[in-house]
Amino acid sequence: MKSRSEIWLSLLDEIGRECSVSTIQDRKTVLKRVKAEGESFFTATLPLYHQDLITSLELGRIPEGAFQGFRRRKVTDVHGIKHLGVPVFLG
Repeated sequence: MKSRSEIWLSLLDEIGRECSVSTIQDRKTVLKRVKAEGESFFTATLPLYHQDLITSLELGRIPEGAFQGFRRRKVTDVHGIKHLGVPVFLG
């Protein structure tokens, strides 16, 4: 039986091929996080990421404090103020 990690990484590779994007950095992130957090990366961390993603889509913006524990891109708004943008993971 395949582990959650193997299944998740296979799915990541397949999605990358379908979307014609590189998933190398995402793969590295998953392996690093699973090594540090164990299975809770899949059972606790990713469900929180999912909820933050759904909330952001509903609001049309990323709320303060969303995507805790994930690096985010820095963006500059029209007034020259820097903010945290979308997460780099699965970007």
